[in-house]
Amino acid sequence: MWLENRAFKAFFKEWWENARVHGWEGFKFMRRLRGVKENLKIWKREVFGDTGEMKAELVREIGELDVKEAREGLSQTLRFYRRVALGKRKKSFIKNLEVASGEVVCKEELIVKEIFNSYSNLYSDGGVDRPGIKGINWVPVDLASASWLERLFDEDEVRQAVFEYERDKAPGPDVADVLGRIIDLAKDKGVIEGFVVGRDGIVATHLQFADDTIFLSLKEESKVGSLLKILRIFEIVSGLKVNLSKSSVVGINLADSHVHRVAAMLGCSIDSFPLKYLGLPLGGDPRLVSFWELVLVKIRKRLEGWKRALLSKGGRYTLVQSILGSVPIYFLSLFKVPVSIARKIEKLMRDFLWEGCEEGKGVHLVRWETVSLSRAKGGLAIENIVARNIAFLGKWLWRFPLESESLWCSVIKSKYGVQSNGRDSNVVNRGNCRSPWKSISRLYPLVSNFLSFKVGNGKSYLFLGGCLVEGYVCLMELFLFFIGWFVLGMFQ
Repeated sequence: MWLENRAFKAFFKEWWENARVHGWEGFKFMRRLRGVKENLKIWKREVFGDTGEMKAELVREIGELDVKEAREGLSQTLRFYRRVALGKRKKSFIKNLEVASGEVVCKEELIVKEIFNSYSNLYSDGGVDRPGIKGINWVPVDLASASWLERLFDEDEVRQAVFEYERDKAPGPDVADVLGRIIDLAKDKGVIEGFVVGRDGIVATHLQFADDTIFLSLKEESKVGSLLKILRIFEIVSGLKVNLSKSSVVGINLADSHVHRVAAMLGCSIDSFPLKYLGLPLGGDPRLVSFWELVLVKIRKRLEGWKRALLSKGGRYTLVQSILGSVPIYFLSLFKVPVSIARKIEKLMRDFLWEGCEEGKGVHLVRWETVSLSRAKGGLAIENIVARNIAFLGKWLWRFPLESESLWCSVIKSKYGVQSNGRDSNVVNRGNCRSPWKSISRLYPLVSNFLSFKVGNGKSYLFLGGCLVEGYVCLMELFLFFIGWFVLGMFQ
C-alpha cells in the first residue's frame, strides 16, 4: 500500500537522511529505523486515514456481499474466489482428531489442546544430557539460554534478526549443517566413501537442502553399515530422529539382490530412477513427453473447466499469469523444454484465456504471438515458454564463474573441463543426453552476447595468458613476439 504512493520513496529518503544520531554504527542504524517508524505512522494517518475504520468498512462490505449472494447471487469472479476460499477452508478444517490413546475427540477446545500438547512433547527431551563429537562444534543450549529463548521478544530484537538474514537462510545454528559436518568428518577419517567424479577426483558423499538429504555411498555393505552408525550417532547427539521408514535406497548398476539386502539393513524401501528429489525427477530424460507429464497435470488441474466458467477475462488472465510464473518454473530453470511440450502448455493457457462460458467457446480474438508481446507493444506480457526457458538456463552460465568454489561448479569442471579463458565450462557435445549441462552449455554462443566480464583484482584471471578481447592475441603471445623480434634484430 505504501509503495503504491508515488511520494513514499522521496519521504522515506528524507526521513532517513535528516535523522541526526551519534554513536556506533549499529546504534545509529537502529535509531534511524525508529525515527522512520514514527514518521511513517504520522504519514500513514495523513495519507490513508484510519486503518481501523478501513478494516471495519471492508468487513461491512463482505457482509453486504454475503447478503447479496443469498438474495440475487454474485458475479462470476466473486463466485470463483468465494468457492476457492470455501474449498480451502473445508480442506483445512479438522472435524475430529484421534489422540495417542486411540480416543477420537470432536470438541474444538479438546482438539486445540491435543495439538498443543503434541507439539510441546515433540520439541522437548526432558533435559537429557547428550554427548558431543570431537571436531564438531555442537554446543547444546543450557537452561539459562533456553529460558532466555522462551521469553517474549521485543520489537528491536525482531528488527535486528530480520536484518541479519542471509540470502538463503535464517540466522542461527543449522541442524542439517551439523549432520553434513559429521559426514565430512567421517569421510576424512576414511569411515565412509562417496562417489568420485571426473578427472579431478571430486568426492561427493551427500547432497543437502534443508531436511532433504541424499547420501552417496559405495556398494560394500560395510560402508552402508558405517553410514547407518553415523545416523544413529547424529540421533544421540541432536535428540532428533531419522525416519528411515520414509527413506529409500536406489542402486546404480547393482543386482536387485544386493539392493534388497542393503534396504533390509537400513530398514527402508527400494526406489529406482527416475526418482523425485526437491520436486524434480533425477535420472529422467527431459526429451520425453512423459518427463514433463507432472507439469502438464499440475497446469491442467489449476486451469480446470469450472474456473473458466466462473471467471471473467480479466480473472482468467490473472490466473494464467500466476500459473505461468509458478508451476513450470522449477522445471524450466534446469531442463530444456521440448518444443512440443511448450506448445501444449501454451495451448492450455490460450484455451483457458479465450474460452469462457457465456462468451462463446473456441473464439480466440487475438493471435497468441501478439498476446505474448509486452504491454508497450500492444500485448498482454504473457511470456513465451521457450524464451523463458532459455533465459533460466542461461543464468547457470552466468553463475558458473561467480560460484567457482561450489560443489556443483567443481563437478562440472572436473567432468567437462574449462575453456581457455579459465572461467567458462567446455561445451558438451557428447555424453549422456539426460545430463542437464549438455543443453545448458550449448547456450554459450547465445548467452555470451548478453554477458560482460569485469576485471577485478586479477585472482581469477590469467592476465598474461588470457585474451581480454575475443579474436585478439593474449598479452603473453604479444610479449613473446616482441622479445623474438628484439633478439632477431640483435643478431642482424
